[in-house]
Amino acid sequence: MTPGCRSWHVLGRAFDLQASISDLKRLGARWQQMGGVWGGSWTGFPDLFHFQWTEGRPVTHYCPDPNDCEAVARASLSSTTPFPWAGFLAAAGLGAAAAAWALQHE
Repeated sequence: MTPGCRSWHVLGRAFDLQASISDLKRLGARWQQMGGVWGGSWTGFPDLFHFQWTEGRPVTHYCPDPNDCEAVARASLSSTTPFPWAGFLAAAGLGAAAAAWALQHE
């Protein structure tokens, strides 16, 4: 179990997609080209459904104190590189509805 806010999902920097294995592999490759981390490339315990945006930093960069989730959320959202939800979903061909949802969550 991840303590406090030390979760890419809690920080709003990760999402899971439900799709076919072939689509997940295609999307995972595209996500990595965009600079993201795809769980399907992990050794030991691959997670094909998992996509995260770390900017090459450890989770402790965004969450130095897992007990202060409000400050952690503010710091995570003030990133210099925005989380590219909409661009990824649109480029992946997941449709206008998915892209519209992503724009609301950027």
